[in-house]
Amino acid sequence: MVFEGTEKKFELVCAPGGPDLRELGAAFWHEVVAASRAQVLSTIHSDSVDAYLLSESSLFVWSDRALMITCGTTRLTDAAELVVRRLGGHEALDFFIYERKNEVFPHQQPTHFLSDAARLKELIPGSGWQFGPEDEHHLFLFHMDRKSDARDAEVTAELLMCGLSPRARALFGPWSGDEAGPIEGMGEILEGFEVDDFRFQPQGYSLNALRGDRYITVHVTPEERGSYASFETNAWSASELSGVLHKVLGVFEPRAFDLIAWDRDDPLGIVDLGVPRRRSVMQRLPSGYRLQMTSYAVDEPEIQGAQPLPL
Repeated sequence: MVFEGTEKKFELVCAPGGPDLRELGAAFWHEVVAASRAQVLSTIHSDSVDAYLLSESSLFVWSDRALMITCGTTRLTDAAELVVRRLGGHEALDFFIYERKNEVFPHQQPTHFLSDAARLKELIPGSGWQFGPEDEHHLFLFHMDRKSDARDAEVTAELLMCGLSPRARALFGPWSGDEAGPIEGMGEILEGFEVDDFRFQPQGYSLNALRGDRYITVHVTPEERGSYASFETNAWSASELSGVLHKVLGVFEPRAFDLIAWDRDDPLGIVDLGVPRRRSVMQRLPSGYRLQMTSYAVDEPEIQGAQPLPL
């Protein structure tokens, strides 16, 4: 059995004077999640943000912005369209992106990036981008072509990891039923955060954590074929992130990973993460934000055995 852990993501920021997204109510956001073919498992709140833990990843809602991540065979563009139409169309937006990383099992997906982008472009004036070559790890991006008035100086970092070590996979199931508390190695990272997590049966794991308007989200697919984990946060500055990312990599021990960094004025730059860097792609986008994708991979023996496939 295989599961597509690789995620799709959209993020939007409302234009000044727009509605308070939190005041749209939990029932509306449950409807948005259902539109993507996922379910809400639980919710936590801070003074600034509502964090919904989903059957397929996460949804975060601030007063002026929303961020939704889904995996598996979800249809995230259905959810994005529902939100944009509810807000009154693209004129209600200051910023919008839709990300989709290359999948491990693309033949299982009900849509592909180009069809998603074509659909989004019917609602939102935007352009498509590819970060990285098509025959290696790459990220697709649909981006609303409008200068953003947002003034966020924060860095948002996404660490997308594949080929987890056997030791790391064993941390995330099969579960005995009596596990509790943060996963080994994550406690220091989560210090000071309110944590909401879920252990899927027989294996798999999701976590949301909040501290004021800062968040962490973690999702793990530990299957032997297509093992994958993601870590995303806006809780540290560019100068602080390197140490945090080293700790995360120590938990998951991936064979290869991509670091996606969004910034406006505080570039993350090239981060030494103790693994050979294969490629870095950076682009300043029409919104004024900059996206950088850096790919890393562990050096492997020159000759390896083939992997048998279940037929």
